[in-house]
This record gives sequence, structure tokens and C-alpha cells, in this order.
Amino acid sequence: MVAAIKHLSIRHIPCVAHTINLVLADSIKNTPTLAVLLDHCADVVTYFKQSNIANAELSNMQDIAGKQQLRLVQYVATRWNSRLAMIARLLEVKDELVLAPSHLANTPRFLTVEDWTVSSGSEFN
Repeated sequence: MVAAIKHLSIRHIPCVAHTINLVLADSIKNTPTLAVLLDHCADVVTYFKQSNIANAELSNMQDIAGKQQLRLVQYVATRWNSRLAMIARLLEVKDELVLAPSHLANTPRFLTVEDWTVSSGSEFN
């Protein structure tokens, strides 16, 4: 696309959403602690998305707690706000998510207390 615009001698104006996504990706890459945390969050979401048993256990925990059935949100590399959506949903179902792995096998490394603190932003308050 950029090459076609140059060929036509038209001024290129980049997409704002794409630019935001690139800035976020570079920032995360340059902040190893954040990159590791996001990887762990994505691993947890992927586990629950791919395992019917794990997903059913999470739903069961939400039922027991009397909370609305919320599904986890998967990070998508091309959507700049999907990381935020993933973390926000993990925080919404945190209590049920912490209980679910105790009944499951082959779980990934789950989030630690420090991970939850960083995710919620309370470390920065």
C-alpha cells in the first residue's frame, strides 16, 4: 500500500490505530517484565479457551459465586486494545479463575500475587 502511494506521488497518512499498535508493541518489547506478564496472561486464556473441561470449571466457579458467566478474552496481535481487554476480563473473573486450577490437570503457570498486582495497576498507585 505504501509503495503504491509513493508510486502515485500521494502523501501517505498512516492509520492511527496501526500506529498505536506499533507503539504499544515496541513499548512492551522494551519492558521485559510487562512482556512476560502478558505472555502468562495469554497462556492462561489460551488454556481455558482450548480446554472444554477448564472452561466448564471456570463457568462452574462463576455459578457457585453467583456471578455472571463471562468468557475470557483472547489477545489478538493486530488489535491494539485486545491486551487491555484480556487483562480487564482476567481481573473481572480473578476470584473464580484462582479457584478453578485446583481441580484441573496440566494447567499452565498461573498468575502469581505479584502478577495480579501489576495487572490491576495497584503497583502504580
